[in-house]
Amino acid sequence: MLATWKNVDLVEVAAGEYLFHIGEPDIYVYVVQTGTIQLVINDPEVQAREKFKKPYLNFKKIKPGSPIFSTLSFLDVITGHPGIISLLKAIAIEDSTVLKIPN
Repeated sequence: MLATWKNVDLVEVAAGEYLFHIGEPDIYVYVVQTGTIQLVINDPEVQAREKFKKPYLNFKKIKPGSPIFSTLSFLDVITGHPGIISLLKAIAIEDSTVLKIPN
């Protein structure tokens, strides 16, 4: 258990910066400590179907104490085939501190 905690990073994300982008490996669980992180969907098919005026859709605000993880990432770890983040990206709405924990 102690070895796992040695790999945990405390990440500072300034307002307007991204915590993660589409296409990055889906191998972490994030836990917001301070600030707010906005999850956004960036899917051209959804945008075209819904006729969005913005290049993204706000999905969910993550507040302190709340985790961000992909259910599929846990399955990827079990099978040994890590996936990539394919639909969501995360941007800090305000200066934020986040724990970055490897799966």
